[in-house]
Amino acid sequence: MKSVGDEDLVPLVTDLVDLLRENGAFDPANEWRAGEAVVQRLAEALRTYEITLHDNGQLEDGSGFHFEASALTDVPAVRTHIRRIQRALEDGDSALVLGSSKELLESTAKIILVRVGEEFPPKFPGLVNRALEVLMLHPRSEPTQREDLVGPVRKILGGVLQIAIEINELRNDRGTGHGQAQEPITLRDRHARLAAGAAILVARLMLDTFEDPAAPWRRGSAA
Repeated sequence: MKSVGDEDLVPLVTDLVDLLRENGAFDPANEWRAGEAVVQRLAEALRTYEITLHDNGQLEDGSGFHFEASALTDVPAVRTHIRRIQRALEDGDSALVLGSSKELLESTAKIILVRVGEEFPPKFPGLVNRALEVLMLHPRSEPTQREDLVGPVRKILGGVLQIAIEINELRNDRGTGHGQAQEPITLRDRHARLAAGAAILVARLMLDTFEDPAAPWRRGSAA
């Protein structure tokens, strides 16, 4: 049986689901009568790969992990980390989940800085800090649009940076990437899923902000 981690399976599936969504296949009010049958056939086919396609178009792998099409699956280096996280979740390998989650954030930050023509700092905290500053997502960034003036939004942005820092701390303590004198204490599955989901949330925010032609950071950039 093939798994979610097989080459290009996730991008292919998410592209198919996006195409169906654009045609209203997941809209109960849509008049495309063939849509329901197409969705059912795709759902049956995906079960072979241990992927569940829900009625609303959401995809879920065998570990209960949710994923969707976005800028994340369009970047090869990032896509590799996503697949590794999914496999680690399926295997119950929380150490690899943490290691891969940190690497996902590291790769995403480097991709952003390379694309804007900047050298990136050698250490993880400075790397993520600089990427968020470039994208004007850092909590200390000057507000440049109405949404940034809303207090809770700025607090959420502060949380984004903190998520990245804490995932790195968890990885140092309980993840792969450093040789340990003793076997690290593993996380419970729900905590591993939480860490993976949080890392993907931050990576998606950075890439979506980079790709948004109306994002405030572009006002002072030629990118």
